[in-house]
Amino acid sequence: MDGTEHTPLFRALDDDDLKKIDSYIGTIELDAGDVLFAEGDQSDFAAFVTDGQLEAVKKDFNNNEKIVSRFSAGTAIGEMALLDGLPRSATIRAKSAASVTVLDRQGLDAIIAAEPHVGVKILRHLARTVSYNLRRTSNQLSDL
Repeated sequence: MDGTEHTPLFRALDDDDLKKIDSYIGTIELDAGDVLFAEGDQSDFAAFVTDGQLEAVKKDFNNNEKIVSRFSAGTAIGEMALLDGLPRSATIRAKSAASVTVLDRQGLDAIIAAEPHVGVKILRHLARTVSYNLRRTSNQLSDL
């Protein structure tokens, strides 16, 4: 799993844990401008940026695109869809050539069934990520 040394989730797992989940992890390579997923898409995977830069884009009431966040190596994207299965809340587009490691719900469920202790580590990390993002958004809203 090249590039995962920058990703907090994978750094939290030891080498034995990483070997156990390797078959459940995939990689997507993106060119600048490629869309990883679009706002409103049904999806069930999280992506972890291992190289390059991506941006989250939302459309306002006038249908103008607004960049609401940027992501670089080590950042998790789409963790909410992995956990709740709801449609994507933003479009994620590569700002530069980028590589992301992906984990889908089927893979997560298989990890939890086969290696519960590893599944718990992953779920804890995802919960921390969602909590951090919610707190950050809350702070940004209070500054408006």
